[in-house]
Amino acid sequence: MQKLLEKIVAGASGWVELRYQARSTKRITVRNGGLEESSSVLLSGLGVRALVDGVFGFASTTDVSEGGVLAAIDAAQSAARTSAGAKKKRAGLAEAPMAKGTFAVATDDPLDAHSLEEKLALVLRLDERIRSGAKEIVSSTASYGEIQDEKVIVTSDGASARILDSKPELRTARLAVDQLAAPHPSGGVSAVVLDPTLVGVLCHEAIGHTVEADIVLGGAITSDKIGQVVASELVTLCDSGASEYAPHAVGILPVDDEGVLTQRTVIIENGVLRSFLHNRETAAHYGVAPTGNARAYVYSDDPIIRMRNTYLEPGETPFEELIGGIQNGYYLRGLGMSGQADSNAEFMFGVKEARRIVDGKVGELVRGVTISGNAFDVLKSVDAIGDDFAWENGAGACGKGQYAKVDLGGPHLRCTLTIGGRQT
Repeated sequence: MQKLLEKIVAGASGWVELRYQARSTKRITVRNGGLEESSSVLLSGLGVRALVDGVFGFASTTDVSEGGVLAAIDAAQSAARTSAGAKKKRAGLAEAPMAKGTFAVATDDPLDAHSLEEKLALVLRLDERIRSGAKEIVSSTASYGEIQDEKVIVTSDGASARILDSKPELRTARLAVDQLAAPHPSGGVSAVVLDPTLVGVLCHEAIGHTVEADIVLGGAITSDKIGQVVASELVTLCDSGASEYAPHAVGILPVDDEGVLTQRTVIIENGVLRSFLHNRETAAHYGVAPTGNARAYVYSDDPIIRMRNTYLEPGETPFEELIGGIQNGYYLRGLGMSGQADSNAEFMFGVKEARRIVDGKVGELVRGVTISGNAFDVLKSVDAIGDDFAWENGAGACGKGQYAKVDLGGPHLRCTLTIGGRQT
């Protein structure tokens, strides 16, 4: 396929991007001890972007013969010409390090080394373990999914890459029993220690989306803040195509869907906003280098700006000292069922587990906790960052018109934010 696409691009007129994809997916779901779903899906096809007179046209096809690809190129170029009068012309495409060769996301345990029967047995065991955890549990769910991708990306300005990737995901859920008798917290501004899950969610949802350059151009709070202090000097926040600090981040992306080699992008450095996340188009608009953040979920999707692995860099403070520095506050772990954030960095998240901190010690469980505030204000309040690190998204994903496998994480950190609860 790669040779065929190279041949076709060599003979094409103008700028053309060809993106072939073959994907297989599997899903197994067990609910309350019974098999609810066992499915496998295969898809393949090709997406084409063409740039004509400063306007993109897009087309896709399942016919990946030479004739089918040529027809799709013609359709994409025609779409660009038709749209030229209605769409704003682009600034062009920024130059970038274009990928050439084969790129395989490393794994020490290939998914194909395990049979479907083995995967089903694993899900059944997990569901049984959930149901046996406490007599009060009345409902349980366990599910396994996997995505295996082969992509070939060839562009008329130098990319020719074959990318191989596989991503498993495992989910479990049960009716919570530990919190049924717990008291509610007192509402108000409080000192807290956030675990790596909540740190990662804050970085991704409340900060990361505000620095995606397409959202910035739409009027995000960050639009005029490059070079300004937006967080504590302890804070360095990044987005990377690699699995930094710990292995097995699920957002690993060696090459983005424009054929650009990915890199580690420092978004906030020692409290100062340094960079947005770019594709080649927005990079040209801002006069900077692309960051390798163009992503498309399937071949029939147009690539858009997405995060990969977004995280806060670890600091130097042991966990015990983070907790010990709080006289009256909360230790918060895990994302609850609810949450939202907007382009102004305002957020509200439910918390899965919350415990009081009294005189520097973790104490009783409380329930119904939410946290809220402006993410940049929260990051400005950070006065200590843990020396640990974990990736925490696992089976999760990001939705922005398209599904995308991403990861998020960081260390524990100490900060101040608003706790939702009951006034006493």
